[in-house]
Parts: sequence; structure tokens; C-alpha cells
Amino acid sequence: MAAQSPAESLHSEASCSICLGYFQEPVSIHCGHNFCRACIARCWEGLEAPFSCPQCRQTASQKSFRPSRELANIAEIARQLSRRGGRGGGGGREDNFCRQHQEALKLFCKEDQRPICVVCDRSQAHRSHAVVPVEEAAQEYKEEIQARLQALKEEREKYLESRKTGLRKSLYLGKTKNEGKKIVCEFEQLHQFLKDQERLLLTQLADLDRAITRVQEEAVAKVSEEMSHLDTLIWEMEGKFQQPASEFLQDIRRLLDSCEMMKFNPPVEISSDLERRLEDFVQKNVVVRGTLRKCQDSLMFKLHEPSKSMVVGGRKWGFGLWKRFPWQKQGNPPRERKGRVTAS
Repeated sequence: MAAQSPAESLHSEASCSICLGYFQEPVSIHCGHNFCRACIARCWEGLEAPFSCPQCRQTASQKSFRPSRELANIAEIARQLSRRGGRGGGGGREDNFCRQHQEALKLFCKEDQRPICVVCDRSQAHRSHAVVPVEEAAQEYKEEIQARLQALKEEREKYLESRKTGLRKSLYLGKTKNEGKKIVCEFEQLHQFLKDQERLLLTQLADLDRAITRVQEEAVAKVSEEMSHLDTLIWEMEGKFQQPASEFLQDIRRLLDSCEMMKFNPPVEISSDLERRLEDFVQKNVVVRGTLRKCQDSLMFKLHEPSKSMVVGGRKWGFGLWKRFPWQKQGNPPRERKGRVTAS
């Protein structure tokens, strides 16, 4: 690739990467890159933290615009030099001329998808190709890009709506919180030997809660990142409309291919594995609650039968000891027992 001329380097350094024009009120953001104040403000409009740089994607927790007067002066000098060069050079920028034949690029080859000069048109390489004037080709592609631009804006609205809905976080996180309350409510009525099981279930639930939260946060971050890519492409395409026809058609295929790639893919709200784990946990909790209630009902029924004694795990307990949990009287909390509660 040929090295840039000083004029091209100056134009590149004094141009905004969003609108592709010379800087207007340039500002520096958190990562050190510079943009027009209006361009970066439009790019971040409607977004919430973190804010990512359209050029390097580095993020920041808040907006930070630092005006750059020196860069504004350089952009103004470059703008004046460009105007003088246009008047005195008699032909505009070098990009408007064929590098091989030094002729104006007045034609557009549909097969090669690039501007050519009249000499190229008569050459063997393009003799059999369909060729149209650059103005006609530019109008044709402008109509196509206008349609693609509208489609991209519609895709952006989908991303924005997806982010506003919060990806239904409350549905799944609400489930975990409700299950936690049920666990605490049930286990508070039982003796210390069930506390270990209570803590085990709560730990599993907390792990699941954190896993779901992490998936939701990653989905929100992905939506914000895709929107940032989409915003950059939209502003780049809008900036294209300000360029001359021959310059407008430069790199036109890359832009069109980029449009094809930017399609709205709804983020995964929750993985199938997490959803299965959550449903398994809910079912497990249902079984635990049912078992505890049966145990409580059985105990209450037996406690109201003073003429009978209780046998638990092979040990015989009198009625008086069951008015509170028996091991509270004995001062020796038993371990988990496999025996069923029976009456003798």
C-alpha cells in the first residue's frame, strides 16, 4: 500500500471518524480519541452506562467531553488548505483520478464495483463489463443505501426496546427470591437438625441467582455493544451522503456488506441449563415442602394424643417432651434420622 501524502495525513488527522468530515467543536473522550461534539453526543444519545468509544470500544462509567482547541485550529487550517487546493489544483483530490492513466473517474464498472476512467473502459480488462456514469451509479446505490439505512435504524429500535424491557429479569430473579422465602419460612418451624439442609438449599439457590444475574448482565452488555457498532455504522453511512459521487463509491461494497451483517439477534434471556436447574430446584423445593408439612401434620396429630407415645428412629418419646421439640429438652440435637415417625 502506498504511503499517504502529507495532505492526506493532515486530512485524516483533522477528520472525525463518525461523520468523516473535518472536526466541528472537537472533544476528547475517556480513551483519548477525538470526535465532533455533536457526533459523539448523537452516538451516545439514549444510552446508559457503560459508554463505549465508537473507535476502540473502550468503556467508561460516565460521559466525559474535554474540548480540544488545538485540534479545532488544526481542523480549520486543514479545511482552508483543502479549499485552496480545490481552487488552485484544477482537479480536486487525487482520489478522483485514475492512478494508472491519470484520467478523471467518470465511469463505474458494475462487475468490479469501482469507479474507472474512460481509458480503463476501453481496456481489455473492462471491455466486456457493464459500465455506467458515476452519477447514475451513485444515485442507484444511494437508493439502496437509503433502504439499508432505514432497515438499520429499525434494527436499532429493536435493540433499544430489548434493553428497556430489562430482558425479563424480574421473572426469573423473582422466582429465586420467592423460593428463598419459602425455604426460610418452612425451616424456621423445625429443629436444628434441619438447619444444615436449609443452608445447603439456600446456598444452591444463591449460586443459581448469581448465575442468572450474570447471564442477564452479559445479555444487556451485548445489546449495548451491538448498538454501539450499529450507531457507528449508521453515522458512517450518513456521512457518506455528504461526499462527491466518485468518493461516495469508494469502498461501497464494504459498507453494504456491513449492513448485511447488522441484523437483530435477540439475546438469550437465560440458558437452557440454567432454566433446567431452576425448574429442577423448584420441583425439589415442592417435594421438601410437602415432606415437611406431612411431618408437621403427623407430629401435631400425635401430640394431641396424650395416651400414646411416639417412636422416632427407634427411640420412644413421651407426650410431654413433644410440646416443644424433644431434643430441645434433652439438650442434644440429633443427627438426621432415617426412621419414620410412628405411634406405638
